[in-house]
Amino acid sequence: MTNLSPAQTATPPAAKKDPKTTDINGHTLVDNYYWLRDKPNPEVRAYLEAENAYTDSVMKPTEALQKKLYDEMLGRIKETDVDVPYPQDGYFYYSRTEAGKQYGIRCRKKGSLDAPEQVVIDVNKLAEGKKFMSLAEFEPSDDGNLLAYSTDETGFRQYDLHVRDLRTGEDLPDHVAKTGSIAWANDNKTIFYTVEDSAKRQYRVYKHTVGNTGAAHPALLLAATLEGAALEGATSGAPGQVIALVVLADGADVLLFRTTEATVHAVHTEI
Repeated sequence: MTNLSPAQTATPPAAKKDPKTTDINGHTLVDNYYWLRDKPNPEVRAYLEAENAYTDSVMKPTEALQKKLYDEMLGRIKETDVDVPYPQDGYFYYSRTEAGKQYGIRCRKKGSLDAPEQVVIDVNKLAEGKKFMSLAEFEPSDDGNLLAYSTDETGFRQYDLHVRDLRTGEDLPDHVAKTGSIAWANDNKTIFYTVEDSAKRQYRVYKHTVGNTGAAHPALLLAATLEGAALEGATSGAPGQVIALVVLADGADVLLFRTTEATVHAVHTEI
């Protein structure tokens, strides 16, 4: 008689089949598991928890090996480390890590690497009390007084725009949900940013003035409304310019926004 371990006798959960049909370009697609997209559905949560329980059961005999491998990999990592600083507008910016902490710490020094360190964002503090934290965009204004940055607290790549006053270390009330790229105008108070559509494609560019919190999206500058169009993002270009790249089905367009004193004039450049 063969003695089987609990891992060998565990039964994996089986997701129910609930067909959903979608017609695309003359073809009918059938997805039996579309219902698993419905995150608030208690059935979805129950199924995922059953999968996790099954995995824990199967992997339990390897727990000692898992710990050994983890400790070995961790032992080969320099936990307390500093990235190479880069100069920007009179400061040296860099990121560093500390042993025992999960996230990086973004810092800067004014004028010289021998200057006192200023912690710009400690991602470990942002993560306190949250199940997940990811820092994406990190854009200081030209005068170094403000920082536009974006974070995801869900793990679904949904980034929210925040503005921090680097003179006080405090975040301002400005907040925009589901943003992508961020770029500053040279007036040090105007931010250009993209937002995503339901398919998570960046498709609009907005202009926001720091301190103007009365509207979700104050000024629409560009909308990718053509079939197959999507915005790749916006970024700072030459002084006084913001570049927006629009990807089309048959190529790409570059739209150049002149931003001197926060006035905007679109210049079309085709590639």
